[in-house]
Amino acid sequence: MIASERNVWKPVPMTRPDLPVEQQVRLHAQSRPHDLAIVAAGNRWTWQELDIHSDRLAAGLQERGLRAGERIAWSGRNEAWQPALMIACLRTGIVPVGINWRLTSAELTPILKLVGPRLLVARVSFASETGLNRIEPERLAREARYDHLSTVASPKEDDRPAAIFLTSGSTGAPKARMLRRNALHARLCAPNALDLDGDARLLIAAPFFHVAGWAWTLFALAGGLRQIVASHTEPAGLLDLIASEGVTHAQWLPSMLEALLREQSEKPRDTSSLRMVAYGAGAVERETLNAAQATFDTGFCQVYGLTETAAAIGHLDAEVHRRRRNHTQLPTIFPDPDIAITITDGEGLLLPQGQIGEVRIADRQPPVEGLTPDGPICLLDQQGRIPTGDLGWIDEEGFLHLVGRADEIIITGGENVHPGEVEEVLNKSAMVAEACVFSLHDKEWGEKICAAIVPHGDVVDTRALTDFCREHLAGFKVPRTYVIVRELPRTATGKVRRKELASLVTGTQTVETS
Repeated sequence: MIASERNVWKPVPMTRPDLPVEQQVRLHAQSRPHDLAIVAAGNRWTWQELDIHSDRLAAGLQERGLRAGERIAWSGRNEAWQPALMIACLRTGIVPVGINWRLTSAELTPILKLVGPRLLVARVSFASETGLNRIEPERLAREARYDHLSTVASPKEDDRPAAIFLTSGSTGAPKARMLRRNALHARLCAPNALDLDGDARLLIAAPFFHVAGWAWTLFALAGGLRQIVASHTEPAGLLDLIASEGVTHAQWLPSMLEALLREQSEKPRDTSSLRMVAYGAGAVERETLNAAQATFDTGFCQVYGLTETAAAIGHLDAEVHRRRRNHTQLPTIFPDPDIAITITDGEGLLLPQGQIGEVRIADRQPPVEGLTPDGPICLLDQQGRIPTGDLGWIDEEGFLHLVGRADEIIITGGENVHPGEVEEVLNKSAMVAEACVFSLHDKEWGEKICAAIVPHGDVVDTRALTDFCREHLAGFKVPRTYVIVRELPRTATGKVRRKELASLVTGTQTVETS
C-alpha cells in the first residue's frame, strides 16, 4: 500500500472539536460577522445574518409549542433557509426530518405516520393533503420574538436525537434512520482526500434531505467555509455558479457528468477555481471520467457512503485517479479512518480476499439507528457491523470494488449473475451511452437477463451488441432482451430505479435475441 493512498482524518478548517456545530456557527458570527457564509438563489448571507436567521427560526418553532425531542418535517429544493433550520433545531433540541419534495401525498402518508412531525417547514403545498400544518421559513422567522428563545445545551457526549433521514426508497418504501447528537459531532472531520482548507468554497448540489448534502453542509458550518447552494442541478446553472462564485469544491452525481461535459463544450466557462470534484451514488465509465478530468483539469474524488452511516465511509483520492488514469477499471474507495470493511457470505461469515460478497462495515463512531413505530432499533449484526446490502470485493492493496446490490443478483439456470458485471461490458460498446441490467421471469431459466440501453446514436444493432457481449462474458450472462430507452429512471440522488425497468418492456422498443 502506498502511503499517499491511505485516507486520514483532517479537521475541517477553523473547527472547534470541543464545541457542537451550532455553537461553532455562533463563534464564526462573532469573529467574522461580515464574511459570506451562504450564497443561494436570492440570498447572500453573512455569518452574522445566518446566526440571526437561525435564532429567529428557533424562536419561531418554540412559539408554536415545539419542545426538545419533538419532530418537524422540512421539504423543498436546496436554499439558504435549510442550513439555518438545521442550526435552529440543534439549538432547541427539536428533531428535523428531511422529506423528498418530489414525493406525492400518497407516498408521504406512511412516512409522516412513521416519523410523526408536528409541523412542516416548506414552500410546497402537499401539507394540506396530509393534514399537517405548514409554514414557510421566512414567515416562521419573521413572526418570531427573541424573548421566546430557549436554547438547549449540547455537549458532544449528548446522545439525544439530532436528525432523522429517509433512505432513497430505490428498493422499496423509504426507511427512517435516526442520528444522535454524539454521532453528528463525531462526523465533523473530513478525510484529507477532499483537500479542504480555509479558502474552500463548497458547491452543494446534493439535496439537503440526503446525507451527502447534509454532510457537506456540516463541513461548511463547522469549518467556517462558504457554501454555494444549488437549488437546481441543470448543467448550465452549476457551471455558471462555479464561474461566478469561484467554487473550489463541487459535488457531482455520476449521471451529471455527460451533460456537464456537453454544456462545457458548447459554452465554455472559467472553471479554473475548481480544486476538487467529489462524485458518488453510482458508477462512472472510465471514458467519461477521463474526459471530465481533462476538461475541468482538477482533482476527482470518488465517495462511498450510505444513510445508515450518515456520512461517507471511504474515498478514492485524486492522486489514485491520476496515477491509474490508463487503467481499465478503478477501485471504488479506500476505507476512511475508524472504518473496517469486510466481505461476507449470506450468513455473515468472512470471505477470502478477492471474492465477491456482501459489504459489511464496522465503524468506531456512534451508530445510526433505525426508526420503527415501536421506537429506535439497532442496525448492527452480531459482530457490530452494518450490513450494507452492497456487493463487492477487496483487492490485495485494501481497496474496495463495488459490483452491485445483493438483492439484485439474477439467478438464471442456477447461475448467479451480477448486473454490474454485465453493465461494465455493455458500457464499453461504442453503441451504448448507458446501460442497466435487470431480469424478467422465464419459464425455462427462472430469470432471464435483460438490458435497458440508452444508445449513443439513433440505432442499436442488438445482434452486434450480443456478439460483443459473448466476446467478454459467459453465455449465461449475455442479455436475451434489450429495451431501448431515451433515459433511465432515477431517484433524486441519481441512482437508477432498477426495479422500474421491467415495466419498460411493454410500450418501448424491445428486442429479443436468441
